[in-house]
Amino acid sequence: MSSLIHPVDPKTISDTFGTLSEQRKKLGLGPHRGVDYAVKKGTALKAVGRGTIVKVYHSQILGWTVELRCFVTATKIRVFSYSHLDSVSIVEGTKVKQGDVIGVSGNSGVSSGAHLHLMCGKTPHLAVNAVEDPLQWLPKIG
Repeated sequence: MSSLIHPVDPKTISDTFGTLSEQRKKLGLGPHRGVDYAVKKGTALKAVGRGTIVKVYHSQILGWTVELRCFVTATKIRVFSYSHLDSVSIVEGTKVKQGDVIGVSGNSGVSSGAHLHLMCGKTPHLAVNAVEDPLQWLPKIG
């Protein structure tokens, strides 16, 4: 059983890791690199676990992004990337507890509407580094 939490209500998941929709194909994109949560702009986004903010940046594609490094098991560490945020006030190096608000959802970058795009991987800067399904570390839905 996971000791982590979802950043928002898991009932709002609108797209999962690895999907390849017709729209993604039309845009020349590969499989989806994260999990999308369809939430209203300004929704508080919680830290999935206790850890450290390791990267805060803005890109044309992902918009405002915050990356959190935390333990997913007693011995494994992962980085969770929160993207398309409305704005960012947290800074790199900030220590957070599970459930602390680390940002608010938005529609920055290339996005079809307000949502949270959550990615997971072993190393920071997940925009360009290898990713894995975040749901493997989060509580099962249902």
